[in-house]
Amino acid sequence: MFYVVGGCAESNIIQEAIKDSFKDKRIITPDEPTLAVLKGAVLFGHTPDFVTSRVTRFAYGRRIRPIFNELEHDINRKVESDGENRCINIFDRLMRKNTHCAVGCAHSIEYHTYERNQAKVTVAVYVSENDDTKYIDEEGCEKLGELVVDIPNPTSERRYVYVDFQFGGTELVVTATVKGEMTPCTARFELI
Repeated sequence: MFYVVGGCAESNIIQEAIKDSFKDKRIITPDEPTLAVLKGAVLFGHTPDFVTSRVTRFAYGRRIRPIFNELEHDINRKVESDGENRCINIFDRLMRKNTHCAVGCAHSIEYHTYERNQAKVTVAVYVSENDDTKYIDEEGCEKLGELVVDIPNPTSERRYVYVDFQFGGTELVVTATVKGEMTPCTARFELI
């Protein structure tokens, strides 16, 4: 079943073309298709909990730098960082494409510093058209945005950052809190 709304839906030619292209589907066009979009927006504005879940359009992931594993990683992505061999630009999937997410669905992940006296941790979020993306620079994968978390009083010891990714709304909300600190850092990324 398809609901056809918006300005183009008022055209009889477009309505017939859609019906011809999808003969096996039921096509519904409201009496005032242009107003349907406006009415939907007003309804959502007055009752935001009207929508209880969404389906993800992409696979969502983060950029990570794990310890280099010659059996898994491309040798060209190997870098030395503070005495360790790491692999750069790995796409670590958080959410598969076409997943039903309840509003407020959250994934919590612990990040940590990987260099001595590291002053910032970057939480980079990527979207991909493919669930099997391995690296962030593959075709169909692009950066949605990033959140830079300041590490107060950097030390030579590993520092931890707790990050929550909240899916299910019209935006992805990422909140990061440095262990032992009280003030969270938040970023919002539009998904529509």
